[in-house]
Amino acid sequence: MIPIFMVFLSLEMPYKSNRWANIIVAIFFIVIDGIGFIIARSLYENILGVGYVVFCVLIVWYAWKWPKQEELSKKRIQPPVSDGVPSLFQSCLSSLSCFG
Repeated sequence: MIPIFMVFLSLEMPYKSNRWANIIVAIFFIVIDGIGFIIARSLYENILGVGYVVFCVLIVWYAWKWPKQEELSKKRIQPPVSDGVPSLFQSCLSSLSCFG
């Protein structure tokens, strides 16, 4: 349930708090799963736990390396424009009328 909640929050939270929330929650789950390795579990649960830890470490790594919001706004790619007319994709996004 928490991963689903984190996906929603990553879309709704401001940049800085989103970054730190991802780092803190992933580290929390790394610790919890590390405790699970100490407690006797089945081989199946240990294999899943290794994969879970790997993905949590990747979450921490990517959240730590996220570029600052100012850097992202400087690197935005403008949609292609031909003869002053925006592309079909851009007009669909702006009006949301391309599907009906």
